[in-house]
Amino acid sequence: MRDRGDGRVLFGASHHGRGRGSGIEVGAENTYIYTVRDGLVARMELYSESEKALAAAGLSG
Repeated sequence: MRDRGDGRVLFGASHHGRGRGSGIEVGAENTYIYTVRDGLVARMELYSESEKALAAAGLSG
């Protein structure tokens, strides 16, 4: 997790699960940018490619 210092927080997460009936495993890696205003989440952006999230947060380089 990175606090951008401008009200935005960058957060990476892994999601994994298994189908109850099929037993098939699924997973996803996502990166989120949360915009916080007055202590509340005002916006959430979801990226399936971390490079795009970093670019949107101004951290690519």
